[in-house]
Amino acid sequence: MRRLRAAALSEVELAMDIINQAKAHLRAQGIDQWQTGYPDRDCLERDVRTGKGYFLEEDGIPLGYLCVDFDGEPAYDHLNGTWAREEPYVVVHRLALSDAARRCARGRGRGPRRYGLPAGGGPVPGSGGPGISGGHRRGKS
Repeated sequence: MRRLRAAALSEVELAMDIINQAKAHLRAQGIDQWQTGYPDRDCLERDVRTGKGYFLEEDGIPLGYLCVDFDGEPAYDHLNGTWAREEPYVVVHRLALSDAARRCARGRGRGPRRYGLPAGGGPVPGSGGPGISGGHRRGKS
């Protein structure tokens, strides 16, 4: 069964390992994102302590890590433009897949939907936690 589940403090090293695998994958693709230290262990520990760190897993095997934040994003308070809606929204940070998840999905036409992530909002199947609503805000430039 695929699901999102809250990460425990005892699993921060596992989350860091997944992040490091994603950093190496980005580097191999010639992408400079996450190549200067961020995200680091302190960042992931803060995610977990605040209840925002999650693992994507299938049949109990962690395949990815992400931060799901319902508290908004301060950078979005000062965008050049206006929001289409003034409703609560969710921000996903630090989404990283393990090498095993990429190997599993490669060549089989499997993307985020394969792992139970909704397209365009809606509840996260099997997450046991809050769903991600379609009430996200979008900025206009």
